[in-house]
Amino acid sequence: FEYQREAVTANTIFGLVVTTKNLAPPKDTKLDEVTKAKKLADYKAQARSIWKDCNPGVERQLFTTTMKAYASDIPADKQDPLFLGFIKKHPFETGKFEAEYFDRGKWFDSNAVYKLATKVLDGDIKSLEKNPSYVLYKTLTDRYTTVFLPYYQGYSVQIEAAQQVFLQGQMRMENNRSFYPDANQTFRLAFGQVAPYEPRDGVAYKWQTTTSGIVEKANTELDFVMTSELKETFVKQNSSAQGPVPVAFIASNHSTGGNSGSPVLNAKGELIGVNFDRVWEGTMSDYYFDSRICRNITCDIRYVLWVVENVGQSGHLLKEMTLIK
Repeated sequence: FEYQREAVTANTIFGLVVTTKNLAPPKDTKLDEVTKAKKLADYKAQARSIWKDCNPGVERQLFTTTMKAYASDIPADKQDPLFLGFIKKHPFETGKFEAEYFDRGKWFDSNAVYKLATKVLDGDIKSLEKNPSYVLYKTLTDRYTTVFLPYYQGYSVQIEAAQQVFLQGQMRMENNRSFYPDANQTFRLAFGQVAPYEPRDGVAYKWQTTTSGIVEKANTELDFVMTSELKETFVKQNSSAQGPVPVAFIASNHSTGGNSGSPVLNAKGELIGVNFDRVWEGTMSDYYFDSRICRNITCDIRYVLWVVENVGQSGHLLKEMTLIK
């Protein structure tokens, strides 16, 4: 499981392989030109977002290191014969393995990647299936899902059952100790207050952001891509009589991984937002909660409604809701 996760799933070029594969339309289906153009534009933005944080030379070394670990640490009799054949034909020691499965894949050549993505969008999946990186990814992933994963799932069930027995015994043996409840798959409530914070000397963050900030950030970074039509919609709203729309706010609610999408209610039980993140200085709150700097980040429900009506052109949905001003 860990080798699949670190050597395959977390590998940058395999991530691009999967993203490209997901472009393929359903069998015997042809996408219209408008849909293809939209999907290709989204794909290019996603690829650029990946590339901007990568150094091809470093990624190549990581690829080789993780593949070597996969090949040497997993018993040969458990590995796919195809993978063993790849290693025999393209030995690590000669540099042929990374030359074949990293370099020839051309996943850091934007022209080659975009050309391949266009073919896949046209339904030409065979072009991707011939790519050496795809061949390696599919070989390792197929082996994992058909051989390793069933074993992992079986052992996980046994371990979970054993952990319950172990915890019961621990609680009986240490009956004077308070045990922190496991909140996984249970209903949790966290209480807090909307509040700004000052993470360090001379730095203060306000409690709210608006659509003005979205316009300010538009197209300043690859993560903030915005079409001209969408930007016009935001600018028009910001200059209207109603002014900018509240987008997000921070509060001292404790949150953890898995809380994204949770409803955020006010003291009256009214929905005021959707939790989706934590501030940078508060990411340690799973281990230590400091109310001075730990803040969850909530998408303001007014922004959600505004997007539904003005960007999604689905104002009829708002008529089905009970909105309180």
